[in-house]
Amino acid sequence: MASGGKTGRPPKPPHLKLGNANGPKEKIPEAITIGGRPDRLPQPPDYLNEDGKRFWEIAVPALHDLNVLDIVDRPTLEMAATAYERFHQARRVLQVHGVLTRRPSGEIVPHPAVRIEREAQATFLRFAEQFGLTASARARLGIAILQGQEMLSKAMETELGETELKPA
Repeated sequence: MASGGKTGRPPKPPHLKLGNANGPKEKIPEAITIGGRPDRLPQPPDYLNEDGKRFWEIAVPALHDLNVLDIVDRPTLEMAATAYERFHQARRVLQVHGVLTRRPSGEIVPHPAVRIEREAQATFLRFAEQFGLTASARARLGIAILQGQEMLSKAMETELGETELKPA
């Protein structure tokens, strides 16, 4: 273990502790912003290709609607979008050329795009985890629990109708 370092999972961002199973014992701190919330939806950078822009146009509005975006998140989102597009570029090369290639000596080896695809996938997933963009990240962060409770509440309202609370 590194001297003075902690091990284990990184702490949950405050805005994602809503579904925590610890209930009222744990006070949910205010979400910390560094640059502030963007006033409007950030647009994708011009240099992104169609794949990167598609990721941006799906993920960024969802994160904005959850009110979890900070102005300083833009570079991280750009890197995630770049990794996403690089994964798809490598995937297209492999679809055309296959996963194996021959060296000049005749030896069969993995195509170089296999490594690019694998590295881009791993890089993207690391960025995606930071924003809760994977199923396992959402489950760990408690969003899945919160959504389940919301669905149960809606199902009960559908079955039982809205209840009116009256003072005793």
